[in-house]
Amino acid sequence: MSIYAIVPILGGITSLFLGFFVLSRGTKQEVNKAFCYFALSAAIWCFRYVAGYSIPDKDLAIIWLTGLSISLFFIPATLFHFVLVLTKDNSKIRKRLRTLGYIFSFILIFPTYLGFFIKDAIYVYDSYYPIAGGLTNQLFILFFWFFFIYATYLLYRKYKLASSSIEKNRLKYLFIGICIVILGSIPNFLLASQIFNIYPFGYIANVICVSLIAYAILKYQLMDIHVVIRRSFIYSGLSFMVTMGFLLTIYVFVDLFRYIGIYEDERGNFLPALTSGLIVAIIINPVRSKVQHIVDRTFFRERAALDEAIMALRREITSIKDKESLLRLIITTLSKTMQIENLSVMLWDEARHNYTVHTWLGQQQRISFSQDQPLIYWLRGSKRPLAMFNLEDPAWPSESKAKLKQDLDTLQAYCCLPLISKDKLLGVLNLGSRKKKLGYSQTEIALLSMVTRQAGIALENTGLQEKLKGQLLATVRSLTLAVEAKDPKTRGHSKRAGDLAIRLAQAFNLPPNIVEATRIGVFLHNIGKIGVPEEILRKEAHGLTEDEFWLIKKHPKIGVDIIHPLNLSPETIDIVLHHHERIDGLGYPDGLKGEEIALPTRIAVVADAFAAMTSPRSYRPGMSLEEIRTELQHGAGSQFCPQVVKTLFAIL
Repeated sequence: MSIYAIVPILGGITSLFLGFFVLSRGTKQEVNKAFCYFALSAAIWCFRYVAGYSIPDKDLAIIWLTGLSISLFFIPATLFHFVLVLTKDNSKIRKRLRTLGYIFSFILIFPTYLGFFIKDAIYVYDSYYPIAGGLTNQLFILFFWFFFIYATYLLYRKYKLASSSIEKNRLKYLFIGICIVILGSIPNFLLASQIFNIYPFGYIANVICVSLIAYAILKYQLMDIHVVIRRSFIYSGLSFMVTMGFLLTIYVFVDLFRYIGIYEDERGNFLPALTSGLIVAIIINPVRSKVQHIVDRTFFRERAALDEAIMALRREITSIKDKESLLRLIITTLSKTMQIENLSVMLWDEARHNYTVHTWLGQQQRISFSQDQPLIYWLRGSKRPLAMFNLEDPAWPSESKAKLKQDLDTLQAYCCLPLISKDKLLGVLNLGSRKKKLGYSQTEIALLSMVTRQAGIALENTGLQEKLKGQLLATVRSLTLAVEAKDPKTRGHSKRAGDLAIRLAQAFNLPPNIVEATRIGVFLHNIGKIGVPEEILRKEAHGLTEDEFWLIKKHPKIGVDIIHPLNLSPETIDIVLHHHERIDGLGYPDGLKGEEIALPTRIAVVADAFAAMTSPRSYRPGMSLEEIRTELQHGAGSQFCPQVVKTLFAIL
């Protein structure tokens, strides 16, 4: 077999396979049928070269070339038809133009069979190639260029108008493929018209175009075709292409050696072929080692990374106990793994009876949707994700489509996934813009749906846990009030200290969850005194015996034991345990020193002391602000953190 025949054969087989494959994914869809017509016409056109190669007789070859050339007439019309359907162009004028294109294709058949199209055939590149001429050829050239350029223009216009980045990527590869076919067809026309004797690169252009369309189908679900591909299939395909390139290059080298006068002896083709093979092997061999790397990088790297991240995220979701941590995990993981710049989670607000954006990343606002909002109504009813490209389906009612699109625009979202548990819509995950203008494929949305289903169950569980925690916390707070009731001089102390701790924590720009943990820790810091006899609590510090002071020093650990079932944050527990520690390390129970004491706990110590100094005692009235300032500044660096003391008087 001639090396020149490999490319047309490859183009014909791939076009034929891809055409019937697309048709098999939906025989009733017009876009699939239109593409199949185009691919079938291109395949027969490629096989025309094979006919010229395999038939030795010139007259018989002309007969076959004439018959197979009919497929060439239908390529412009079928391509134009495919582009119209793909871009959902409902213009009556262009539909009529499509019909005229098919009619003209059929009309061209008659002069072709009468011998007015193919005049002769020349033997070039190991095959008979048709020589066209006359008015029929000129009309076909005008027909070809008009429909191809017009189809390219329609694709470009649709590309500019597309709002979805994934739709832009779909159209981009098809646009590039058609442009390559237009450029590649020029040598074919030059050779057929005997203007210039050049290899008909249109066959190679067809292979490239078909490959780009296949890539758009595999990568971006062109024509909404979802395909799961295996590495072995892609490796084999690319290895075959590299091998064909290897053989073609050897053939070119052999001809080059003969042309420049090397190996003109009678030893045949063996020596030039061997020499050419060695040279090409040195040049081409590195390509072979990169094939697998290119495949993984092109088709599987992002998918493999996403699969791994999704699996890790699903494992972590099951172990998270509080809502805030759950939402932060989802936002952080998805933004990093999928390069999402705008991302938010909307949750059901029981108090306001609406869905409010609770956590977000990027340019987002605290938006609220009622239960009757079209997007919420649709998600609650369908329990399925809604993506922007779903609304491009003509089957959607126009009124519903407009309202849903408006809601997606309000949320700056390309896709919304429901968070559902026990048939209840607990929230919505809103996916916004991505880096590099990427969109969201059906595969990615399917993977994320697995996450949102699990996240919905986790939200339900964390809600129940938070409700139970709230009930237990209320009980513990009641115990705190009972402790303060034992000693009238400390009544209301925990609340005053907690309010001051909030202001201090905010002044240090601590995150909201740490501020809340600090408030709860300060409110509960004396809960352990429930285990200390009342008569000891009523005594002043200087009147305690050594044994009584030893009992007092046990109350931090007693407090931690009491709040342990609540599963409170580490910051809260640390405050309850270490609120009697000192900067100089002379505190209790662990004798922590300096920054060994956590900042929330250092804040709690100062807030506790300030609230205590403002309260009256049996031996003194409540201290004035200046007296408190003197006392705290005197203890700064020994008992109290100097930065916290300084910040306290800055905010008062």
